[in-house]
Amino acid sequence: LVHMRIIIWPDVASAALANVDECTPKVIPLLDSGTHEPIDPNCHVTREALVAREDLISSLADVDEAIEEYFLNEEEPSNAELRAALRRATLDRKALPVMAAAALKGRGIEPILDSIADLLPSPLNRLPPGLIKYDGDDRNKNSKSGGNANKI
Repeated sequence: LVHMRIIIWPDVASAALANVDECTPKVIPLLDSGTHEPIDPNCHVTREALVAREDLISSLADVDEAIEEYFLNEEEPSNAELRAALRRATLDRKALPVMAAAALKGRGIEPILDSIADLLPSPLNRLPPGLIKYDGDDRNKNSKSGGNANKI
């Protein structure tokens, strides 16, 4: 929905997996890259994808101010702005991205990995763990009151 494209994975038998060309997915854009108009307005997949994208933008407008501005002004956010809003909503725990793939057949794994990198928090986004100043007395190490261990 973010990129408005269809990825069609070929139905390849396991014996043909040695030929990379037969395993490459076909990517079909749903919108014209210049005008952002549907390439085939009569295609039911394109119509359903446009409705789902509108629902996504509407839902993101509830939790993200930048997308709310686009929504209220009835403008279309760019793909980069939509991805950034999804990331902010995910990091703030206001949205939960859901995707599907078939790992055993190797279908959809690359888009899932791209989404993990784009949307989910990095270990660098975490605060470091709280440090404890310890004075060396092992008797009070596990006590509930903290004993001689003090948080910094």
